[in-house]
Amino acid sequence: MALSSRDQLSAEEAFIYDINRFNVLTSRAKQKMLLLCSESFLDYIPRDRDVFAYAARVRQFAYGFCNVEQALSVQNERGEIESPAVRWRYRG
Repeated sequence: MALSSRDQLSAEEAFIYDINRFNVLTSRAKQKMLLLCSESFLDYIPRDRDVFAYAARVRQFAYGFCNVEQALSVQNERGEIESPAVRWRYRG
């Protein structure tokens, strides 16, 4: 998901949090599915009740299903070190 600005998320929430789109995204994967998104995307609270329910399912996938988290150190375009979280599913 390439949006992280709250204004952009708000303007396009019905489209980007559409549960049917997410279901197609996840169900078409042959072996693995990779979801790249910002914490802003996962933590955004939509105004519309239906969209809120869909966003909660995406959030549950990322924070519940993906049960391992690790910080990744990367250098941004200003030369600063950032530590975004990387999450994945581990079945041990």
